[in-house]
Amino acid sequence: MAYGRNIILAGNPGTGKTHIAIGLGLKACLQGYKVYFTTVHGLLTQLRESHAQPTLRQMELRFEKYDLVICDEFGYISFDKQGAELLFNHLSLRAGRKATIITTNLGFDRWEEIFGDAVLTAALVDRLTHKAHLVNMNGESYRLRETREMMKKRKTENPGASTFGLNYWYTSLVTKWVSEWFQNLHGRHYFFLMCNLLLNFRLIQQLIS
Repeated sequence: MAYGRNIILAGNPGTGKTHIAIGLGLKACLQGYKVYFTTVHGLLTQLRESHAQPTLRQMELRFEKYDLVICDEFGYISFDKQGAELLFNHLSLRAGRKATIITTNLGFDRWEEIFGDAVLTAALVDRLTHKAHLVNMNGESYRLRETREMMKKRKTENPGASTFGLNYWYTSLVTKWVSEWFQNLHGRHYFFLMCNLLLNFRLIQQLIS
């Protein structure tokens, strides 16, 4: 914190990146530092709104004052040219001065996929990683592991209960999703949705068998 060094937590989903980032943020708060937590999507939404009003400079000044900024879920959505430039400029304000924690499911070699600009991507990676702590968090998903262990435990304690519970949960989920898709998309992707749900169901059955 005192040296303004960044932390990049990179790895596949479910390996605890967000939990560690939040834990570090809470520790910083307890030590009296000003901390700001946001998802990249949420930050980009605020930047677009500020740019349109315009109150972008006010937001930049607030952003610079935080001792630690945590940007979660970097890499889950791609940006258009304006979004990429806004995010680049905003994060660059803190480079070498204030600490930033970024959680991402993509390696640096794939960041160009979300920025869509090789030069911009190279410049951002260079600034974010300079004297930063890079943590490789690839591994098995904790959520998937817990789900598998829970299903096995239920199956052992009460044979047949796991399948019944899974079928009930899955039926409810299918009903909810299909309802939402019909309301929002008029059912035009119904076939693809059902295929995806059936594939996921087969996967879950394999995990508990």
